[in-house]
Order: sequence, then structure tokens, then C-alpha cells
Amino acid sequence: TCSEGACVLGDAAVFCCSKDACPTGEGCVASDDSLGLCGIETSPTFGQIVFNEVLTDGTVDGDPNGDGDAPDSVGDEFIELVNAADASVDLSGFTIVENDFKVKARHTFVDGTLLAAGDSIVVFGGGTAPDDIEGTTFLVANADDPGVPLGLALSNDADVVQLLDADGKLVAAFAYGAGTGSPEISDESYTRWPDVSGDFTAHSVASGDDEQRFSPGTKADGSSF
Repeated sequence: TCSEGACVLGDAAVFCCSKDACPTGEGCVASDDSLGLCGIETSPTFGQIVFNEVLTDGTVDGDPNGDGDAPDSVGDEFIELVNAADASVDLSGFTIVENDFKVKARHTFVDGTLLAAGDSIVVFGGGTAPDDIEGTTFLVANADDPGVPLGLALSNDADVVQLLDADGKLVAAFAYGAGTGSPEISDESYTRWPDVSGDFTAHSVASGDDEQRFSPGTKADGSSF
């Protein structure tokens, strides 16, 4: 910003989504005051659903989906999404896609999938999903990969995962590994701390317990959404 002709440091730039000078990928404000990303077509639900916890390698110690099959490099991978909005969001037809395997969506939410305000939904790569708990629904990725158990197909070291609405517009994204704001984390999940609103960190750091490597369906401290 400027004051009496001099530049003043400290204020973050605000970009207009419709302007040519909007840097691709930067957060911006649309003409209707909704939030978006420069150069990227975003959904009306952009920013309402967030990636809260992601386990990229199912061979982690333990059994994240609790189905008794561990280690399971495919089945125990998971993505936890949380509704950060004040109202329910209809996820019908929304898809999860990842950058290293763009041919087919890794999961498509079936018609009638509603995510209540403040609740979470967890998609495992395979195996058997646990029973739902307070504030959380558990699912298994439904990508159609005959004979090839790819599950969520998350790369262990670096990837970009996106949630798209039924029209293919961006709702949320999570990038990790080299060249992103989230360095590679092994043997445990990435999780936001504080949950929902914070930056991503290793789960053991967020929980304050080296033995707590993941917490699908609950906050990092084990409490309910």
C-alpha cells in the first residue's frame, strides 16, 4: 500500500480474479466477493471443504482403516475432508483426482452424499471401511481399476490431490513434496494443526505424541469433529 507517496510494507496484496495481472495460482477475490484462484476455474464451494489429513503411504505402522489387513500400501492410504462452512455441502458427483494418475478419478461421491457443517468424511484407498462415528463418515475409494488395485494412487514423495465439483471445478487442493509448501513426510500422515484452519505438519508433531501417526475421522488430539 502507499502512504503520502511512499510504499508501506506489511499489507498483503489483494488480487482481482478477472484481471490479467492476477498471478496464476494466487488467491483472489471475484466480482461477487467470493474467493478464488488466479487463472483457475473454481467451484462455488471453493474454500468450504478442506483437506485436513492425508496419509500417502499405507505401509505406515498400524492399521489406519482397522480392517485387520496391515501393512496395506493401497488400502490404508486415506484422505480426510472437513466441511469448514456453516451449512451442509452436497458432494454428489464430486471427485478426488491426483496428479500422477489423471486418467481416472480416484473416487466419485455418489448422489445424496451430504457433508454437514463441521463434519468430516474419510476416503480410504481400499480394504474395508470402519463403521461411521460421530461427526465422520468412512468410505472406500470407488475408482474402477479392474485387476489393478491402485486405490487412491497417492505418490509417497510428492503429488497434488484435488477435490473437484460435479462440473469439474476446483473445490480444494493439497500439494506435498518438493516444490510445495509441505515437505515430504514419511511413516505418518500430513495433518493440519490446528485442525481445519492450520498449516500441514507431521501428525506426531500435531498430536504431541510420537506414537500417534494418524487419526482418520478425528482431530489430531483424538477428539470428535
